[in-house]
Amino acid sequence: MLEGFRKLPPAHALSYDLSDGSVRIWRYWDIPSLDPDAPEAAEPEPALVDRFESLLADAVRRQMVADVPVGVLLSGGVDSSLVTAMAVRTASTVRTFTVRFPGHRLYDETEHARLIARHFGTEHLELDAAEASVDILPRLARQFDEPMVDSSMIPTYLVSRLIREHCTVALGGDGGDELFGGYPLYSRLLWTARLANRIPRVLRRPVARSATAFLPVGFKGRVWLQVFATDFRRSIPVVAGHFDRPTRRRLLAARGLWPLRSEGIRAETMPRVPDLLQRATRMDFETYLPEDILVKVDRASMLNSLEVRAPLLDHRIVEFAFGRVPSRLKTTPDARKILLRRLAARLFPPTFDQRRKQGFSIPLSSWLRNSPWREMFGDVLLSSSNGLFDREVVQGLIEGISRGHANGERLFGLVMFDLWRREYGVSI
Repeated sequence: MLEGFRKLPPAHALSYDLSDGSVRIWRYWDIPSLDPDAPEAAEPEPALVDRFESLLADAVRRQMVADVPVGVLLSGGVDSSLVTAMAVRTASTVRTFTVRFPGHRLYDETEHARLIARHFGTEHLELDAAEASVDILPRLARQFDEPMVDSSMIPTYLVSRLIREHCTVALGGDGGDELFGGYPLYSRLLWTARLANRIPRVLRRPVARSATAFLPVGFKGRVWLQVFATDFRRSIPVVAGHFDRPTRRRLLAARGLWPLRSEGIRAETMPRVPDLLQRATRMDFETYLPEDILVKVDRASMLNSLEVRAPLLDHRIVEFAFGRVPSRLKTTPDARKILLRRLAARLFPPTFDQRRKQGFSIPLSSWLRNSPWREMFGDVLLSSSNGLFDREVVQGLIEGISRGHANGERLFGLVMFDLWRREYGVSI
């Protein structure tokens, strides 16, 4: 993003020759492909569940080795609960932590985490997070080094600050969604593709164009109507994006006709695999996971001197997930994270809610309707004499919040970009 700087991609190494200043970069590891004709492709489901249990148990055992006590971040979801189940096999005493946000019951996972903690006999602590303040945003903008559109960095920071009072190393459940098809959008994507493939693309494209032209940004269902233009045989639609091409062009109108490169970069990184789910999960594993999820957890936790480890991202589990687990045991239009839920059914109490999926988030849109957050966002985006983004478009996004449009994350991204520029003195 900064002229004259490059990032070393994941799974790459770099050597610098002191004698002539030359640089060599190479890839030392890659995600395996799933061969549908290989013998292991027909491996029975119970054997795959057994293999995953063994791999996870060993990964957790290895990552619990430390000079200090290790805790577990227990949200009560399948991933962190499986990590907890494996941790109690390794240590006689396991401390688990759940954080709740008072006043926001929709985001409270205490009950689910408490069930797992009781079942496995952990030393369980329930911590109350303080209300987030807008004053935290400039500090996070500096800590994250690059602008990032993910407001869950706020609760991640608050959670890390609380847990650091009790331990210095903790295990988390990151990676399970990308490896085993846990995000709800995967099921919806498969369902939409099945529907769209029954309709000729020549008829689908006008639907997508009309949604882009006539429905406002943030309007519920707009993104999924735009999806109908996708060629599901070769690509995957942008269903979690915040600004489509026309909106980006309008946002940057004040700066002239800048080249819009996102679609080209995305096309270059699109995995070349025929299976739609494999394509989607590999894309998220190669982009969203290392550029968002892991960055968010690393920066927010280390700002509090807390080390968070991810046993599910042990390379052997990654190779197992992509090289041996068929899509039918990951996600279907009606079910998600199927293989992990099979293991959960063996280990968890019968009352555990396996179908629940709750993202780690904050009620950003409600905060922006009438609070210091709205005032601060307006000050950053509308009051600056050298603002980057078109004021009329920004004002429309802010007003759309009051009409129920889901623009909170969009505005958060614009604010964090401007704050990042100010913190680091970045010129354009």
